[in-house]
This record gives sequence, C-alpha cells and structure tokens, in this order.
Amino acid sequence: MGFVVNQPTAVAVARRLGITASAGGLSWLLDTHYGEPGVASGVGIRIYNDAGTPINLLPDRIRTGIGNARGWYGYKDLTTRVSSGSVETYSGDFTASLEAIGGQTVTAGSVNAQLQASRRSVSGIYVTL
Repeated sequence: MGFVVNQPTAVAVARRLGITASAGGLSWLLDTHYGEPGVASGVGIRIYNDAGTPINLLPDRIRTGIGNARGWYGYKDLTTRVSSGSVETYSGDFTASLEAIGGQTVTAGSVNAQLQASRRSVSGIYVTL
C-alpha cells in the first residue's frame, strides 16, 4: 500500500528540490501550484505513520521501483488488525504535518495538496482505497 501524489507538478518540483528517497519515493507532499504567486514555498507536508515515523510517498502508480524508498509499504507495516474471523479488518492512523523543508526559504501563502491511498495486489492490479 502507499499514498500516491497525483499532481505531476508537485512531483516534478519535489524532484527538482531533491526531496526524494533513493528509489524515487517522495519525502514531502508539496502544493499543487508550488512556486506560483500566493502559494507558500519552503514548506511541505510530511505524512507520519502511527509510530510517528515519516513515510515516503509514491510519485506515480508505475510498477517500477519497490519497497519503502519508492513509497510502497506492506499493509501490515502501516496498519493494525482490529478484527478477525471470516474477514480480517485492518486500520491505520496517519498524521499530516505542515513543516519547513530544510534548506529552503519559507514564504507565506496558501497550501493545497492531495494524496490518494492505493494498494497493489500480488498481480499488480491497483485498487484505490
């Protein structure tokens, strides 16, 4: 499972700023119009799991790249089983935190960003959660 940054401009700016992991996952979620007038800069949104650890975000749904550095996580790494029986139910808590990006000058403005939760099955079929 992972969280897809579904705005190509935000992905491109994150890559340009170098806020990516080794396999191409994004460390920060940026505003859809980052760099435009009236939009905050030097800040981004970090997503934390319930243990308080930041998670990487998927830059796209392309199957190349695997593992946490790309933004893929085993669902049991990010969730907890809350019921079992004929159907097992898992739940996960996440925190979005607006923070200054190290090495960047912060300027005031609006922030508008979106993520899409996604999971990948063994066969590579993607299902939006």
